Amino acid sequence: MLRLRTFGGLSIEQVEGPAPPASVTSAGRRRALLAVLAVNADRGGVSRDRLQALIWPESDAERARHSLAQALFSLKRELGSESLVLGRDELQLNPATIESDVGQFRAALSAGDRARAVEIYTGPFLDGVYLSGSGGGDFDRW
Repeated sequence: MLRLRTFGGLSIEQVEGPAPPASVTSAGRRRALLAVLAVNADRGGVSRDRLQALIWPESDAERARHSLAQALFSLKRELGSESLVLGRDELQLNPATIESDVGQFRAALSAGDRARAVEIYTGPFLDGVYLSGSGGGDFDRW
């Protein structure tokens, strides 16, 4: 099981076993992709078009589509889970493979467990996370 941390920065951790490869933990756009999917987990996913516009705003549609496909392929391969992301047109994280602090935070609030929510919150959401080359685009505003 993997854990995505979005509070106080952005990182991927292995709950048990070896740490994820450095190539994934340092790949800003791939981690950003996972963050967008984590935040939208309760909404049934995010369209490929929306992900392309958020993560690759400087690219034309064909290039952004290719970049998204490559990012998904790399994440699945490097994190060792073909089922990391579910869906074809609307993508979502597989909760059996990866959990997120933002998901746990929302669940704690929904359950009225404010103490647990405070425990999960370790700093501002995506603190210090910026995508190079995005030119202050939608991701930065998001």
